[in-house]
Amino acid sequence: MTLDVRLGTTGRIARVGHVVRGCLLCEAAMVLIAEQAPQRRIEDLLRAEARVDAALKAGSPFPWPELEMFASVREVKSRHRCVGLPFEALATVLCVWAGNGPA
Repeated sequence: MTLDVRLGTTGRIARVGHVVRGCLLCEAAMVLIAEQAPQRRIEDLLRAEARVDAALKAGSPFPWPELEMFASVREVKSRHRCVGLPFEALATVLCVWAGNGPA
């Protein structure tokens, strides 16, 4: 997975580019991130990783309505990582960018 994250002048994400070599769930999650991340605050995106994890494991609401397409993945624990990995990668990039080290 390769990410290209651009920060806008307002401290929000301007653009997310990506290349994913993984399963369709991983690719779909990254496509949604690329669509939903622009104009969101970094803090909100950092919280999204934990919220996606909770949505998959505990049935909590997903952070974005578009992610509800992954609701059926709750039943298949071995696929939770497929959906969560793009959020983890984004959080790592944003933490390093903010000077906080890896997430």
